[in-house]
Order: sequence, then structure tokens, then C-alpha cells
Amino acid sequence: MTIFINISNTVNSLNTTGIQRVVRQFIIRWQRYDHIVFLGWDGEYFHTIDRADDIDNVINARSITYRSPFILDQYNEGDVFYDIDASWGDSYDIKDLYKKLKKRGVIIVKMHFDAVPILTPQFSHKDTVFKYCENFSAAIDYADYWTCISQTVEDDLHKICQKLNVSQVFSSVIPLGADFNRISAPCVNPSFLPEILNNKNYFLCVGTVEPRKNHAFLLDVFEKIWQKGEDIHLVIVGKRGWNIDDLVNRIQKHPEYKKRLHWFNKLKDEEVANLYGNAYASVNLSHYEGYGLPVVESLNYDCVTICTQDTALEEVASGAAYATPLDEDKAVSVIMDVLKPDVYKEYKERSINFEPKPWDDASQELYAFLHNIDTCSGIEFHPKQAVYISVRPQTIARSLTSINKNMSFIKEAVILTSDKKYEELKAALKEIELDITLLKESDLGISSLPTDAQKRNTHLRQKLYSLDQIDPNFIAFDDDYTVLKECKISDFLNNGVHNAHYFDDNGKNWLGAYPKPTSFDKGIWRTTKFLLSGGYDYKLYNSHMPQIINKFAITQVFERTHPLGLDEWSSYFNIVKHLYPKNFKDVPYRCSGWPESHKDWVPSVRPADIIFSNSFIESEEFTEELVNEYLESYDSSLAMKNKIEPQNPEFVIGKDTISFNGDVLNIPQNIRVYIKLTTELLEYKLYIFLGDHAMNFDHTNTPRFIFIPEDFFLNKENTDFRVICECSETSQVTEKKIPVVYID
Repeated sequence: MTIFINISNTVNSLNTTGIQRVVRQFIIRWQRYDHIVFLGWDGEYFHTIDRADDIDNVINARSITYRSPFILDQYNEGDVFYDIDASWGDSYDIKDLYKKLKKRGVIIVKMHFDAVPILTPQFSHKDTVFKYCENFSAAIDYADYWTCISQTVEDDLHKICQKLNVSQVFSSVIPLGADFNRISAPCVNPSFLPEILNNKNYFLCVGTVEPRKNHAFLLDVFEKIWQKGEDIHLVIVGKRGWNIDDLVNRIQKHPEYKKRLHWFNKLKDEEVANLYGNAYASVNLSHYEGYGLPVVESLNYDCVTICTQDTALEEVASGAAYATPLDEDKAVSVIMDVLKPDVYKEYKERSINFEPKPWDDASQELYAFLHNIDTCSGIEFHPKQAVYISVRPQTIARSLTSINKNMSFIKEAVILTSDKKYEELKAALKEIELDITLLKESDLGISSLPTDAQKRNTHLRQKLYSLDQIDPNFIAFDDDYTVLKECKISDFLNNGVHNAHYFDDNGKNWLGAYPKPTSFDKGIWRTTKFLLSGGYDYKLYNSHMPQIINKFAITQVFERTHPLGLDEWSSYFNIVKHLYPKNFKDVPYRCSGWPESHKDWVPSVRPADIIFSNSFIESEEFTEELVNEYLESYDSSLAMKNKIEPQNPEFVIGKDTISFNGDVLNIPQNIRVYIKLTTELLEYKLYIFLGDHAMNFDHTNTPRFIFIPEDFFLNKENTDFRVICECSETSQVTEKKIPVVYID
């Protein structure tokens, strides 16, 4: 595994503060690792930055010449792409990049500093808001993991996802380091301290002067303090930011300017350090911060520190700073309080005792996260549990009996049922020779359930699988799954690799009970849409047979997908095989009875070496003949299905054309026929005639597929059907007639 670190913005902007300052701290410590590769964007290609002199120039904010283009084909499955920088300021298409990386099997990790342009857009330039939102949206869809620099930032990230009603994200809080090199004994050189501040009590505010930093509010507070007669100074240190013309005018024309109000925007590090070393206190009252390095830096210089309450500033200070809400009178009160000797002494001691997190520790913690990202906890644990959700006593009793007979490695069963069915299940299972744990929904704190079956099952399984009683690996059952013949651990797990049994290689083709879809069908459609939007594979794994499940991995997937009503197994396996490619292997499903009849639908995958059944065998006696009959049914139905020409019939509706990808439509008997419908129009009316059967649609309710009803087959005099479209934009009416040929 190679870890690619995108440092393009730091390299190209040459900025030395904020995010770029943080990125350089990691570069300094990670340059020694052979499997870490730094990447920079030149406007057309990414380039590797691997020469020692180039890395040294990046660290010292000097320009470099890109030398080694790095193309997409050089990424390998399981590599990591860490978007650590301010990539919303880069010139490439971030969504296109992420999409291509995911297709290569690359794990994408996003460093999240804050969501200021989303949470407080009034404090960001409109161009920044646009670029940031575009970048953030792509990361929500495609990033596999997020690392957040504070708990505040992570909490806000999840709140945004919840408010937008999108999937949650896999996130971890890994705080930044804070021990920036402290310049020793700066006050020995008087020239470092402006003469006007000699022997003066001043409060220091360090940070770019921009609306979010709230300097106008700070000035309001000090004006009230000066009105009280307090002879204290306010020193602002920071470069001029955006949208502050009014504030600059106010500062420079203030009657206290260069008397008790000072602004320095071009100071060296030694001069800033000297200001910290001689300040009475520092004050940072930003509206929002993702971390708040000035607070940490202030405490690092043993400076009494005041900051905004209930923000990341207060969080990173760890109790060493005096926090105030953004209320003028309360902020005045806090500053006046700090002027009291006893209060000053208390917070001076707190600042002295403050121990910032070393950058070495922060970089090592983040490196360990990236280095171990492809490690799935408990993946090699040999399963011994069958885990169920059931409200059907006799059905689950039959399933457990088949386990007892044919799965000798299963020693336990954990079953969740409703409170209403608890006693019935308890009675039905008393003769089963397994160690059974029977749980009621109320035992898990469940008092109500979603009405949608897919969401209900997800909710129940999420609760059940989180219990301490559940092993690191287990076999997930539905109560109508039976084991037909001997089953071994190797049917699920081999040398740390889990078999992921799938029955269809393309979820986009799932039709189900269309045109009257079930909750199951809708769940698959939602799942496929979600997987496509995130760049994952979209095979279908809900093949009505037992599956081996890893507790650690399923917890991850549930954390991200539980509010979306997705199919559990298809979302689970498609996601985890991307996150842990060395631990999951796609194999054909091994179940008969799914589907119950191939006249209904035909999977794209032929079941292999069947050892399970989905209610296919009603008797306890298993016969190979029954299974062979099922496979023969599959083969004959597939052969009939393949007679349809073209393979995937489709209408494409244009402004003045209707095209069909074939000359005729061959219709075999006993096979459902669906015709995909694609339109390039925004507003239109659509009329479909199949013999005597007519369907009318408009752009607000057009289906994805045209379903040919059964009564059309019964009358073979129906030898064609017509599609007519009326385009609202051009008033153009177009028609297409398709001949129908019946196949016996």
C-alpha cells in the first residue's frame, strides 16, 4: 500500500499560515517514509515530489519545478489518497478525480479543518463558498474516511450530513499538534517590542483580520472598557484579509489608534513571540474556528488567554483559557475579571501548566491511522454464531435444525424477536441442540420501528449486531434459510478472506416486481443509486442465503448508511470490499429457491455448488434431484431470455426523434419483458400503445422501464406497439412503431 499525500495548495500558494502551516508540519515528519508519496498539481497533471531539495523548498515555502508526472494508471487497488490540503483552491475537477480514484480501488481520505463556508457563508468570499461547497459535496459522496482536527469540527460535519439528509461519513478526530517552536527569551531584545508598548498592559489578538475573526466585536468590547477608564491597550497582529474595508477605516480613524489601539500586519516570528511574551493576556473571540492555533500558541507562551465559549477554541484550550460567549457585556465582564490579580494569577497558572500536544505525536497518530487503514478488526475469527431476526417460530426452528445437522462449526444462535412472539419462539426452540440466546426488542431499547420493511430490518440488525454478545465474525441468517448438506467454515472464510456471495453483477438492472415495486425492490434501487454516487461497485448480495459478516466492518457501514433504507448485504459487501480489498472475495451465490420461480426473473449469476435453500425444500429430506431441477430451470430460462434481440431493449426519446436499439422486439413466452426508457427532454407527454392497452405519462411521472403486461402475450394478434412523444419545448410530435415477434 502506498499513501499519496495531496499537498498541491501548499506547494502552489506558498502560504505560510493556517492550513499550509499545518500541512508543512506533517511533511517535515513524514518525508522519511518510503511508502508516502507527496503529490502536487501543475494545472494539467499531478507530479510526485520526492527529491530532498524539492521537499525542503516546500517546507520553507519556496517555489519548486515539477519533474515527475504521475498518471492515474499508476495507482493500485488499496492505495490511499489523502486530501490533506485546501484542495478547494486547486484547479482540477475534484469530483472527476475522486471518481477515477475510486474506480482504481484507491481509498480516499479527506482532512477536514472546518466547514466555515457552509456554516457561516457570510464570513467567506462568495467564490470560496462556491468552490468549497463543490469540494465538500464531492467528498461527501466519494471520501471513504474523514479525519477531523477537533471534536467540534466532527460534530458539525455530522450535523451537516443529517441536515442535508445524506449518508453519514466515516470520521475520526485526530487533533493537530500544538508545540510550534517557541522562540526562547524574546524580551531580552527591546527592539522587538514597539516602544509605545513598553511597560504597558496590553491584550493581544493574533490572526488574519477578516470578518470571521470578529475584530469589530472585539473593538466594541474595548471601547466599553476604555469608557470605564481602564488604561489597557488592544494589539491586533495579522495580515489584512478580505471584506474589511469598513473595519480598516474604523481602526485607522479611531481616536485611540496608535495610542491604545494598535495594528501590526507585517511582523516576524520573533516579534510576534515577543508580543506574546510581554502581553498581559491574549484574546481571540472568533465566530467560528476549526481548531484555533492562536489560542494554543498563546498558551504555549504561558500567556493568559481569553476565547469564545462553546467553540473549538475552548476545546483545544482544555480548560486553560477563560471562555466567554459573544455578548458584549459578558465579554467586557470577563476582561475586567482578568484584570483582578487573583483571577489573573489563576489563569496564569493554567497557561503555565498547559501542555500542548506535540506535533510528533499528532503526526504519528495520523500516520498510524493511514498506515493501518486497510486493517479490518477480527477478520480471521472463526465464526461459531448464527445470528437471526425472526417472528416465525416454526420457520426458524426448521432453519436451526438444519444448522445443527449440517453446520457443525456453529455452536450458538443469537435471535432477536418481538416482545409479542418471544414466548412462542422460546417454546418452539426448546428442543434445539444449540446454545441459544433469545432477545426481545425491548431488551435492546426498541419501542417503535419504521414502517418500511427495508429500514425496519436495517434498524433491527444495527441494534442487534452492536451487542457485546455478538462475535467479531458471525453467520447472518434469515429464518427461511435452510442448510441442505454439509457446510464448512471454508465455505465462508479462508485465510482471512471472506467469501461475498452475490447473485447479480449489476444492480442497475434490478426490476423486481415492477410496475408495482415492493419495499425490497425500492431498497435495492436506493442502494444501487447510493453505491453509484460514491464510486463503489454495485453487485447484489442479498441472495437469500447465509453470509459471513464482520462486526467491525458492518458497524462502519451501518454508521454511514443506516438512515437511508439501503439493502444491508449489498451496501455492506460493496463498501467493505473496497475498504479492505485483501479481505473480501466475490463468489457466486450457493442457494436454491432464489428466485422461487425463474418465470418471475432470472439472476445474472448461476448459483454454484448449492448447499443452502430459501424455503425451496419443504421436506426435511434433501435430494440432489430437486436442486438439479432448479438449475435446469435456470439454464432454460436464461436461454429463453437470451433470445430477446437486442439484449437490452431501450427507447431513447429526443426532441424530434424516438430511437429503438433494434429492428424488432422478440418476445419469448413465460419471460417478463422490460424496455428501458431514456429521455433527453425536460418537459414532454408520452403515449404508449400495446395492442388495446394504452399508457400515458408526462415528464413528472415517466417510469424507468416500459413493462409489457401479461394480457399482451395472450393475444398474438398484437404484433406491434407504438410510442408517441409530444415535446412541450418544440410542440413536435414524434412516433415510433416496433414490430413484435413471438418466440415459442
